[in-house]
Amino acid sequence: MIWQYPPFLIPLVITLGILVGLTIITLRHRDAPGTWPVALFLGAATLWTAAYTLELASADLPANLFFTYIQYPGIVTVPVAWFLFVLYYTGRDRWLRRPVVYLFFVVPVLTLLFVFTNDCHHLYYTAITPITVWGLVIWVFTYGPLFWIHGVYSYALILTGALLMVEKYVNSPPVFRHQISLLFYASIITFAANVIYVLDLGPVPGFDLTPFAFLITGIALIVATIRFRLFSVMPVTYSMLVEHMDDGLVVVNEHTIIVAINSVAARLGGSSPDSATGEPLAAIIPPLAGVTCTGEVELSCEIVLPVHDIHRNFEVRCIPLHEGNKRLIGQLLIIRDITDQKAAAAALKEANLKLNILNDITRHDIRNKLTGLLLYVDTIRESSDPLEIKASVKKIEETALVLARQIEFTRTYQDLGVKSPRWQDLDALVAQVIPQVDFGGILFKSDLHRIEIYADPLFERVLYNLLENAVKFGGPKISFIRITAQEVPDGLSIIVEDDGVGIPESDKEKIFSRGYGTNTGLGLFLSREILAITVITIRETGEQGKGARFEILVPKGKYRSGSP
Repeated sequence: MIWQYPPFLIPLVITLGILVGLTIITLRHRDAPGTWPVALFLGAATLWTAAYTLELASADLPANLFFTYIQYPGIVTVPVAWFLFVLYYTGRDRWLRRPVVYLFFVVPVLTLLFVFTNDCHHLYYTAITPITVWGLVIWVFTYGPLFWIHGVYSYALILTGALLMVEKYVNSPPVFRHQISLLFYASIITFAANVIYVLDLGPVPGFDLTPFAFLITGIALIVATIRFRLFSVMPVTYSMLVEHMDDGLVVVNEHTIIVAINSVAARLGGSSPDSATGEPLAAIIPPLAGVTCTGEVELSCEIVLPVHDIHRNFEVRCIPLHEGNKRLIGQLLIIRDITDQKAAAAALKEANLKLNILNDITRHDIRNKLTGLLLYVDTIRESSDPLEIKASVKKIEETALVLARQIEFTRTYQDLGVKSPRWQDLDALVAQVIPQVDFGGILFKSDLHRIEIYADPLFERVLYNLLENAVKFGGPKISFIRITAQEVPDGLSIIVEDDGVGIPESDKEKIFSRGYGTNTGLGLFLSREILAITVITIRETGEQGKGARFEILVPKGKYRSGSP
């Protein structure tokens, strides 16, 4: 092996050092999104530069060919790695699935096969000729037809990546444009350097400027990494943020043509972002057509849109977009689903009304019992008959027990109107209630299919009342209690039934009246009030002698499939 020392070895070594440093920086950020294509690019560029440095330092042909073979894995990888990085950087990472990545490497693998077997066909390099420049030997390769397969493919990747960068620049906020510009110019400079070498347009025949151009690329990546924080603030992060927002986002131009829309908003119009872009807003989401803000002030309003055949309420903010401080160029529409928020506010208001009812009932009942208690005390004070005194004492004890039950009952329902309604898993609620009920020998069955309902937190007490009443009043023949759920035209029907004595036809509505039954006489009355907070109804539809059957009807929009 014959060594020589051209003057441009020093810049090449500097370039190599920068590329190694950049590779280390990239590996330190390996947990950040998008770093693996960059690491692949830098690793390939480092291999290319290192092998080319040794190629220039060797004067004999065997050594040149040896280092050329070492270069080529880097040469064929650089354009592919750069293009993969651009795909990720511009928000097209969905293309970076393993089978697609493998397809991008088909031509590079074939190119390596052509290079390593060139002595057999001479279709990649047709000739290798030495020339002398400044006393140095440079071997000039003459390209065959197979070379141009790789050349056209590589240039197509680089130019396509550059176009994607331009598109990203146009559609990105100013905070990202310096970063995009640096990367764009770095790719163009490297591309131009390689074209000069391949077409033999440089001052020195056979001298490849591409590794030197990696110095420019390396500096651009360093600046983008340190100054503009390439790996922590990538434009793709901005795109992902918009795409994964819970709110719908639509940008329209001055003619209300959609220029940008995220998936949430597109789904509201039964469309996709790709098909909705470029269409009139009125054609995609008609109710939004009347929401305009052509002045300087933001506009807010509410609209109703059907979602899965259920009408939901949305708050729309319209923000005018101006070119600098001048003319209006479009509008930004932010669409937020406030259905649950409005339902919770309405339900909380309704719950407070129910709480007032409970307070009035409790106060009235306690006052009546205290009045009776004082009468028994007066009777004892004025009577000298032991039997009469004993009977009054017994009445006082009974009244005190009723008051104790009344106070305990109010403790149970003290949260009525305090907590907002929420989504609750029926299976979980039943699991909480079962240990509270003594079923004895009664068989209990539940078949609810992982359903969630939107109800007051005291819905658990409703289930408890129904199960407890079935055990207490089902009679001696009761053998089972069952809870099932099924969809009906008006919503979801939750059925609690047993095979006990049932309820007489004349009492089916009375059982929900205040004061009916034993103890406080408020159990089923308050159950109906609790359900009414979220517009849920209850009725008894069983047959006397065959068992009680309570149907709880949950309207559409107030139930959904739970987590598996």
